[in-house]
Amino acid sequence: MTTERGGDGAASSPAAVVVGDGVKAMILAAGVGSRLSPITAMVPKPLLPVADKPVMEHTLEMLVGAGIKEIKANLHHLPHLVEQHFGNGSRWGARLSYSLESTLLGTAGAVRRVQRFFPDTLVVAVGDSVWDLDLREVIAYHRARAALVTIVVKPMPMSLISRFGVVRVDGEGRVREFQEKPPVEQACSNLTSTGLYVLEPAALDLVPPGEFFDFARDLFPLLLERGLPLYAYRHEGPWSDIGAFPEYLQVHLDLLHGAYRRLRLPAKLTAEGVYQGHHARVHHEAVVRPPVFLGRHCRVGRGAVVGPDAVIGSHSIIAEGARVTRSVVGAHTYVGRGLELEECLAYGNWLVKLPSGAGLYLEDDTLLADARRAGTWRPLGRVVDFTLAALAVAGTLPLFVGLGLVGRLSRQPTIDRRWFLRPEAESRAPAGSTRLRPLPLLQFSPQGRVGMLAERLGVSRLPALFNVMRGDISLVGIKPLTEDEAAQVSDDWLRHLGSVPAGLTGLWQLHGGDRAPLDETLAADAY
Repeated sequence: MTTERGGDGAASSPAAVVVGDGVKAMILAAGVGSRLSPITAMVPKPLLPVADKPVMEHTLEMLVGAGIKEIKANLHHLPHLVEQHFGNGSRWGARLSYSLESTLLGTAGAVRRVQRFFPDTLVVAVGDSVWDLDLREVIAYHRARAALVTIVVKPMPMSLISRFGVVRVDGEGRVREFQEKPPVEQACSNLTSTGLYVLEPAALDLVPPGEFFDFARDLFPLLLERGLPLYAYRHEGPWSDIGAFPEYLQVHLDLLHGAYRRLRLPAKLTAEGVYQGHHARVHHEAVVRPPVFLGRHCRVGRGAVVGPDAVIGSHSIIAEGARVTRSVVGAHTYVGRGLELEECLAYGNWLVKLPSGAGLYLEDDTLLADARRAGTWRPLGRVVDFTLAALAVAGTLPLFVGLGLVGRLSRQPTIDRRWFLRPEAESRAPAGSTRLRPLPLLQFSPQGRVGMLAERLGVSRLPALFNVMRGDISLVGIKPLTEDEAAQVSDDWLRHLGSVPAGLTGLWQLHGGDRAPLDETLAADAY
């Protein structure tokens, strides 16, 4: 590897307050992220990677670092993927639980819905931003002023003001005016809300239960109207809202150039400007131009050029002769030989031009692909499935012979086919229609004595071992869907399920098999 050397955040300060057990937090993670489409059709916004970690993970670490362990997150879009990644939060030393919103309630309405979870001071953070600050200082500031609500604000260039909530404060830091996304010429100041708030529970009493209610549009103006103590904490360090593609690129550039000092990166600084994750491999004839970030288990091939200003996600492959400059490559992405990426986001087969957000789905896997499909694990998996299924058939041959004799003596069919459906793999393309492939699976006939014996022995699906040997399904995978079940599943779910083969068995069997409610089955399959 050849490394070519080339070319701030607020300094850390001692904790100003010890956060007690009573302080809890809410992460607002229910947004659809339409401005980040098509990527957010596959990946919910809280899971969008910033330096190879979901953006919400950075927020979770900020909260835990301030001593806040009890955390709630509201979910709406692709909630199963968020819950699948974070679980109960124990990996981060947190106790994380969820509030699932079938209908969005707004930022304040979402917190009001779980008001009983917050008997004391609470912190609310949007799930699509990155801050570099000491949250304990914010809480100390809030308490010292006996504030009902404190908004973390940051000075921004006037050219960007119209994208944010804007506050005007007096000499004591009290908010005297709040404008939501005003025109530049009407803005009352250059202080913008960063989507991070500290609240007292009494503030939530002003939010009508069960209604759509927003902090910026509804609650803050109401506090000002009633003369209640609303304060602003001025943050001078880095902050980024990644609600759109220009900001998504910029946060990575800022991070690579050392602006975010407090973020915990899943990589080590192995050379000046080179962040390298565990088991990242770079060919000795590849060129790395700092600053760059190389995620865990990624591979950079011979003659490839990475950087400057490049982020390569974990388990990604940059093939021979490819060039990646001022771009972000998502996890598990294959960048083909000779492909040149500049100011792009590559995620699976999707290529998004930055900062415009123009997206293109490349069907040619030799150019851009999901690295999990580009590798050799699927053929190897087929060999393993065939071998294990054949051994299982051999081991249960007496059972097949016995039930076959029962069927013959009772003049009833022994084995028949039952039709199921499974999503086509192509349904992962968000812009494409979801297609379902018919899947005829063998089973012991459910009628007569054969069916009764097979049901009693719990082996009704055993003949589907022959489907595994034929390659129709895997030994372990998601549950094949009946026609009625498929009709109840949304396109987002089908796209997610389409990335995993159907299986003879899987976690869905442990959660009740065919008798389990469909939502429990889908949740099990998400893992």
